[in-house]
Amino acid sequence: HRIWLDLITQSDVASSALVGYLQGATNAKDRIYDGYDLSETNLRFYSLIGAEEMTIQGKALPFDQEDRVPLGIVVPQQSSYKIAVNSLDGLFTDITQNIYLEDTYLNIIHDLRTVPYSFTSERGKFDDRFILRYTNQTLSTPEEIANFGFNIMTFNEY
Repeated sequence: HRIWLDLITQSDVASSALVGYLQGATNAKDRIYDGYDLSETNLRFYSLIGAEEMTIQGKALPFDQEDRVPLGIVVPQQSSYKIAVNSLDGLFTDITQNIYLEDTYLNIIHDLRTVPYSFTSERGKFDDRFILRYTNQTLSTPEEIANFGFNIMTFNEY
């Protein structure tokens, strides 16, 4: 059950990352199932396990719709880029299985099955901008809980 994603420049140069769900893998770093990003190019695309950059990330089964996979990029210059699905297999070949990209900088959740995600970026490394996800629902607190009347104070308020 694998997804290959590409980070693509305006001149169609691409860097790829693979996220796969398989028997025996965990959601932590696994020596057998996870592969470091060893490229030395100035365009890089990878998933993150903590702060570690992975070109290949094996994730645990059973597949969880609520899973979130942080993605990192390194871009060589301020420009426009795209993130697109390159290839799919397993459960991801079912067109009803959603594949979204969250852009945390712009608060956008984009359906990667419809069209690649286009964005502009400054030059640099960004490990907190993108998240691979499978639902477009954001987590929220139901109103009846939010208005229950609790007042939570932080230590700074004492």
